[in-house]
Amino acid sequence: MRNFLRTVVFTCAIVGTGWGLMGCQGAPPQDESLNERLAALDRAVADLKTQIAENQKEIIKQFRGVKGGQQTMIRRGVVIDPSSAPKVPTRGEKTDIRIGRAPSLGEPSAPVEVVEFAEFQCPYCMKHAGVLKELTEEYPGKVRTAFRHYPLTRHKQAVNAGRAAWAAQQQGKFWEMHDALFSSRGKLDMDVIRGHAEAIGLDMDEFNSDFESGDALDAVFTDRKAGRTAGVKGTPTFYVNGILVGNDPDQVRRVIEKELASAGAGKPPA
Repeated sequence: MRNFLRTVVFTCAIVGTGWGLMGCQGAPPQDESLNERLAALDRAVADLKTQIAENQKEIIKQFRGVKGGQQTMIRRGVVIDPSSAPKVPTRGEKTDIRIGRAPSLGEPSAPVEVVEFAEFQCPYCMKHAGVLKELTEEYPGKVRTAFRHYPLTRHKQAVNAGRAAWAAQQQGKFWEMHDALFSSRGKLDMDVIRGHAEAIGLDMDEFNSDFESGDALDAVFTDRKAGRTAGVKGTPTFYVNGILVGNDPDQVRRVIEKELASAGAGKPPA
């Protein structure tokens, strides 16, 4: 590349000299000196073309080497091939999200599962905090609902609230803690959290031990990782039998109706 630049500079100098000699007047006389300059210019242009061709070959060679190295790294798992990255689901698509060991309401044998990814400091989650319970009451024996954690990074107290809910779950009182945390309207410092634990009758030594354990943190972040992989972009996000629905409870109900119809189980009469 350095030789290429030298050639360009040299050529420009020759061309500039020629133009300076000719000026703005008509064609100069064809003397021997001018012929020599023209011949030198022709040789410089030819050399420039040769240098460009060689540089092109070198660039192509280097590009192929980089591409080949990238493919080798992809095969060895050093880097991820963008074309092979898993596709993030969008609304209406089926995912593998299920209740699993998440705290749930409703009959385990229900044909429809509704999973909510949410967190306790989100105002939109507060607005829809009663939806899971409402759905199990609207569709008794037909719908089972569950809560999974998805703390947002901008809500600094959401992770601790999730840990507290998990700790309460170990004593069979997840839903009591769920309701208490949402009743705080986002004010979730540790004094408030421990106050809720005492108010719902938890063994505080056990609660503190579970809250501080690595298992509590793992449970919260395992849920968040699963949600991100399944297309969660905000809270709350609902799934019906694994179908990504979004944050609209009315749409959740419409998808439930379709799933019940597919299973041959309609909504019970009012």
